[in-house]
Amino acid sequence: MSFDLIIKAALLGLMEGATEFLPISSTGHLILAGEFLNFTGEKAKTFEIFIQLGAIVAVVWLYRKNFFVWSAATPKIGLNVLIAFIPAAIAGFFFHDFIKLFLFRVEVVAAALIIGGILIFVIESLVGKFSTDSVEKISWKKSLHVGFAQILALIPGISRSGATILGGMMTGMNRVTATEFSF
Repeated sequence: MSFDLIIKAALLGLMEGATEFLPISSTGHLILAGEFLNFTGEKAKTFEIFIQLGAIVAVVWLYRKNFFVWSAATPKIGLNVLIAFIPAAIAGFFFHDFIKLFLFRVEVVAAALIIGGILIFVIESLVGKFSTDSVEKISWKKSLHVGFAQILALIPGISRSGATILGGMMTGMNRVTATEFSF
């Protein structure tokens, strides 16, 4: 392995670590950084997937109680997560080829990062009262709304966590509840 490749991997790893737990698109940032570093193609895509596994393991560890400890609310929370998953899964299934062909372009990713940042500020300033203050109190309708917001994250550069957190806040979840449900 060349020293150049090690430097690129280290830089991309640092970028992934710095952006994964923020409501900004870590994937979008990796795409732009990969283009800047001239690290593109199938090997780059495989690397991006691999380094994101670390974030998945971290989320599972952080929320291990939610995954492995049974409570009276566990079935409802699990059903709500499934409901929130369905809209994006369906859209991704039907539009996969379009997304891959047209939306993974640097110009689209850069525009999506900018638009996503603007949306965070706009929605944060417009959100009013919060009626839901725990994941146990999230209704299936709110979960479905979060799922529809998550469809936006199929656009590279739009953060999945940002879209779902803002979608949750727009339904009346407070930021902490929306963030916990998002993760």
